[in-house]
Amino acid sequence: MRKNLIYLCAILACIFLSVSVGSELVTYYQMFATGQQRHELGDDLGFGLLLFICLVPEVIIGVVLGAFVGRYIHLKLANREP
Repeated sequence: MRKNLIYLCAILACIFLSVSVGSELVTYYQMFATGQQRHELGDDLGFGLLLFICLVPEVIIGVVLGAFVGRYIHLKLANREP
């Protein structure tokens, strides 16, 4: 149970971080490519599609990274206890 909770927390945190960083990168790319300001991107349908398309790789990266972090934390805690 404890191992599953460690993995779950690590994966959820890494998914959140990877989606946040990835969406910021996509936003800056779209701002650079179109020359628009951040508040003008809401009217651009291409920006929404780009965010949606990039969501799947961001989630996959977050899950893989979270699994590695969860495994690292679990092994550290397992070696610490008698």
